[in-house]
Amino acid sequence: MGRPIEYPFVKGIEGFPEIIEVKKLEHERQNFGGIWHSDTAYLAEPPMGSMLLAREVPPYGGDTEFAASTRVRSAVRRPAAAAR
Repeated sequence: MGRPIEYPFVKGIEGFPEIIEVKKLEHERQNFGGIWHSDTAYLAEPPMGSMLLAREVPPYGGDTEFAASTRVRSAVRRPAAAAR
């Protein structure tokens, strides 16, 4: 199944370097991660998945979504030039 890895750009919590606290304080205007992104998909051997545990959530907004990128890739058609 794979093993947890340390995220290369954000320091993990003390004693558990593979775990990152994702937090947005009331005065912050930018969310953690900024815009749509795919966690470590660029690595030569990317992790098999990501996990998120929400301990406190706002009554609305703040949506986090997950996508199966392998499924998307298999559904994408080949370019028209390749079909000729």
